[in-house]
Amino acid sequence: QEAAQVSSALLQDPARLAYLVQQEARNVVNRDPEGVELPAYQVLSKASDYEVRMYESCGVVLTSLGPGSSAIESEGSIRGFNSLAAYVLGANADDQQLEWTAPVRTDVSDDGFGEMVEMSMMLPRRFSASTAPAPSDPNLLLRQSEVQTMAVAQFAGLATAGEVRRQLEALKVSIGRDGLQSSEGMADEFGGSCTYSLLQYNPPYTLPWLRRNEIAVPVEPLTDLSEVEGGKAGDEVGDEAGGEAGGEVAVEGDEGTEVVAEQAVDPDAWLDAPSD
Repeated sequence: QEAAQVSSALLQDPARLAYLVQQEARNVVNRDPEGVELPAYQVLSKASDYEVRMYESCGVVLTSLGPGSSAIESEGSIRGFNSLAAYVLGANADDQQLEWTAPVRTDVSDDGFGEMVEMSMMLPRRFSASTAPAPSDPNLLLRQSEVQTMAVAQFAGLATAGEVRRQLEALKVSIGRDGLQSSEGMADEFGGSCTYSLLQYNPPYTLPWLRRNEIAVPVEPLTDLSEVEGGKAGDEVGDEAGGEAGGEVAVEGDEGTEVVAEQAVDPDAWLDAPSD
């Protein structure tokens, strides 16, 4: 039923379908995909190998992938992503196509009874969890995230379970080096105990060495915005949206801090699951 809703919506607008196909062809070689909205956050500090971001509250659509971090590479991950993509493409109560967003976020949390894995996507900024159309899929939920401070490190290539573990351990070493309190035991954006999050920005057919992935762990909010490992603190407020068609609007914020907002562009989507 969801696939029928999506196919019908696209076939009714051949021009948009052709535009999406051309755009996705360009995304094969784009590190930052075209035509997507990205989450708003402020960079609190930068080190040589990671940065600390404070993410704004936003609405998300999410699904549970089941227990265990191995779910990142499971068939449940494929089904979960396809359900999220179908929601964006019109499998919702209003049969409405939404703007595409990135990243696809996979949260691995420990609720005291073992690890659980959830996959989510940010809702377009014009929606909150209470105003977005209800999902047609009963396995999808709408939630409103809290403001969250996270240490985030980027890496390229394929986000296999082994590579994710290596990146996570490296990030933990780095934030330990800099004296940040992290991760285990801290509440995630939905009130659980978040171990880490995997953020994937690209469709599965983007060339591996161009892929943008991030590993993130929650950290205690910074009270002293001093430099961390030579990184400049409090130097950026980002409200990002991908796409060559987007225009950047910059204004001056408090105390001369630059506030950047990139305008959203046409909605975009890909139907396949993120590459393992």
